[in-house]
Amino acid sequence: MSLTNLPAFTLPAFILSLIATVYFLYRASNKSSTVLWISLGWMLIQTAISLSGFYTETQGIPPRFIFLAPPAILFVVLIVILPSTRSHLATWNRDWLIAISLVRIPVEISLFLLFVGGAVPQIMTFKGSNFDILSGISAGILLLWFYRWGKPNRVLMFIWNSVCLFLLLLIVYHAVLSVPTTFQLYGFEQPNIAVLYTPFTLLPAYIVPVVLLSHLLLFRKVDNP
Repeated sequence: MSLTNLPAFTLPAFILSLIATVYFLYRASNKSSTVLWISLGWMLIQTAISLSGFYTETQGIPPRFIFLAPPAILFVVLIVILPSTRSHLATWNRDWLIAISLVRIPVEISLFLLFVGGAVPQIMTFKGSNFDILSGISAGILLLWFYRWGKPNRVLMFIWNSVCLFLLLLIVYHAVLSVPTTFQLYGFEQPNIAVLYTPFTLLPAYIVPVVLLSHLLLFRKVDNP
């Protein structure tokens, strides 16, 4: 397996997604240096592991792919529920948390280009069953709404956050089950191999957990904007 013949703008689009994710998270955390260093440190660790070729072995049990997203997702869940971190997270900026979803636009462009290059199946793109680009577009509209009218509409915000979280979980479901492992269910003709290689490993390892974190925190902002 390897990534060859990718369209020219695939890597720049993904790097833009990655930089935007780090920046928006940094701003959402009120410019926390701790958050920034954790982000950079985790990405460095995952990149080093990925460059070693660790994730390209997909047939083992358990598959090595589980060391990409699950550790970061577990970390996200823990900091959201632990009393020692909940009070700090409550101070994070609502608008920048919403802005994190803007990264889904270049991410979806990256996924489409990866599909064209034969590195992910169609089901993971907006030509298939992935409508997550709507989350990014609607995030921009929502931010304009708040800028124009100020006070957020709680019902609107709750519905938007719930739908976007569902769309995130849907693409994660299809992406995981499209990786060429023993439990693959989708994309047999063109499996999801992109996430096994640098820098695309950072999509499940970093970008997805950050977007998940933003949604979990935004549910609190519905009642406490």
